[in-house]
Amino acid sequence: MKMLIKIVCFSCSLFLFTLTAHAASYDLEAMLVDASIQENGDMKIKELIVVNGNFTSFQRSLTYKDSRLESHEPPKIYDDAIYNGTGLKDVTVSYRKLAKEEIDYSLMEQTFTPFERTYYKEDALPYEYVESSIQDGKTITMYYNSQNERIAFLLTYTITDVVVLHTDTAEIYWPFLRNNFEEPIAQYKINLHLPCKLDEQTHYFIHGDITGNIEPIYPDSLEASFTKVSSNTDISLRVVFADTNLTEINETKQTNQENYNQIIALEEERFQTEKETYERTSRILNTVQSFCIGYLFFLGCWWLFVFFRYHFTLPRKKSIKYRNTKVNLSLPLID
Repeated sequence: MKMLIKIVCFSCSLFLFTLTAHAASYDLEAMLVDASIQENGDMKIKELIVVNGNFTSFQRSLTYKDSRLESHEPPKIYDDAIYNGTGLKDVTVSYRKLAKEEIDYSLMEQTFTPFERTYYKEDALPYEYVESSIQDGKTITMYYNSQNERIAFLLTYTITDVVVLHTDTAEIYWPFLRNNFEEPIAQYKINLHLPCKLDEQTHYFIHGDITGNIEPIYPDSLEASFTKVSSNTDISLRVVFADTNLTEINETKQTNQENYNQIIALEEERFQTEKETYERTSRILNTVQSFCIGYLFFLGCWWLFVFFRYHFTLPRKKSIKYRNTKVNLSLPLID
């Protein structure tokens, strides 16, 4: 009876797992970001998100600020509300079915089919999307019934007043991937286009996932690339550059201070600290992993020893043989 109960419970669990997997079971193959800094300090962004599998909807949270940051006077060069944007506008959402195309930035220039906007999730149908307000921006929910399909979502939007202007340099310090993104990403790239040419004043730094790589693409761009990005990972880029082509920067985004040298010194120190933390964490994880592998190997060897040591020496059941005996039965005669 107990065995029957276990089988029933296991079957129910497997059935529920199958339903869940069928409802949303997909891989996020790639996410490419193409961001262009405008001369007025805004940033226009295109995001290409490639999803492969079964799903009925997909969500992306777009944020333009971190409400936890506070303003200071004078502004700080780290953890200050001056690095927030002031708004999010011009959102568009579209999709395209993919076959075996290679995922690169040229795909953004292909023809995509726009989603129709609806205002309530309860009324949403396939090929529609809903914008929901959140504390620091918006959540975009795209409805699409995918049955083992490879789908590319293309989102475009503008974040206003991203650039911070100092008296001796300009900078952008932006979290392109916040830790509210719940899906792991196999490939993540950022192309950042500056409003000026790269020169000796241009410096760039990665925060969050420091295993990524960032390279200049002359004359005026940077490309950061990451592989196997874990869920809830924060990836930020900080870039200082010449302010020669910037016009009409919002007064609230101007520090009126010389901060170029302080920013470079701070970022080099932070990078060294983050690198040491990453290496220390990696050593701990490798040690734990090695211990677990050794422990499992020991258990396997012990199990084999016990099996071969006692399996063949267990007492066997003895068969009892009875001799043939003659039994005389005297039965009363019945007349």
